[in-house]
Amino acid sequence: MLKKKIKILIIPIVFSLVFLANPVMAWNASTHKFLWQEAIRQTGIDLKKDCDKNQIKKILNTAPVQPDREGRKDRHNCFEDYCPAREEMAKLIEKAKKETNFCTKMFLFGKASHYLTDALNPVHQKEAISNSCHKNFESKVWQWIKSGFQGDVQVKCGRGRGTQIFKFNKGNFDELINRIKTEILGTF
Repeated sequence: MLKKKIKILIIPIVFSLVFLANPVMAWNASTHKFLWQEAIRQTGIDLKKDCDKNQIKKILNTAPVQPDREGRKDRHNCFEDYCPAREEMAKLIEKAKKETNFCTKMFLFGKASHYLTDALNPVHQKEAISNSCHKNFESKVWQWIKSGFQGDVQVKCGRGRGTQIFKFNKGNFDELINRIKTEILGTF
């Protein structure tokens, strides 16, 4: 009888965890890659000098999206006094500083760039944002980047008094790149 009651309780819990959980996604993968690659391009870092083709591919395309693949979705936000994204970034920078292999160091910096840009993402700074609003904002930012930065991004979320408007423009984009360059690539 007790086993039956436990099963009755466990089934809805498992269902809700599997089917209803809304994972926190950061900027979409393309945006993370683009931001990281643009920061490297602007700093003039020559990966070809020390890294082979496969390592370069991992540094440019895998590192900036790896944190989303590692689970720990709770580590991507940055609310007022609580900023796990910056904590994760700091850990990776410290690890990279100790690394003697240039290619491994750059991979770790690429992962750190993910957490930095998440910490600066407007929807990652609000606690009660719906997953659909979150995805809509980040999707529109990527479309805006692909359009060649035409106009601004503005996404309205919620209704009535709970309405929030999230904006993103070329100045915000340039700030993200500059922060990657100074807070991450400027540390070695």
